[in-house]
Amino acid sequence: VWRESETVQWVRANAGPHALYTNQPWLLWFYANRVSRWVSPLNPEPLDAAQLREVLARHNGLLVDITLPWPAVESVVPLAEAMGLERVAQLGDGSVWRVR
Repeated sequence: VWRESETVQWVRANAGPHALYTNQPWLLWFYANRVSRWVSPLNPEPLDAAQLREVLARHNGLLVDITLPWPAVESVVPLAEAMGLERVAQLGDGSVWRVR
């Protein structure tokens, strides 16, 4: 199922030189063959919004939200909107954001 994910396919095709930050790093590792940093309130080493925005800008990073119907997976869309990020792609099972 996830191999055919629109968001995974977008990452494979478009995220080449970008550092990735996501609420689902395992999914991007297994299905897009990409390393990413976990962004979640559940992360024991979370970045606050200001730190994350700075890191995204410095590393030409993308924030990838994977929409999953699991209670332990927090969407990063509210964080992206609060940081004033630009939505690069809206897909059927996720979205991709960057610093404007």
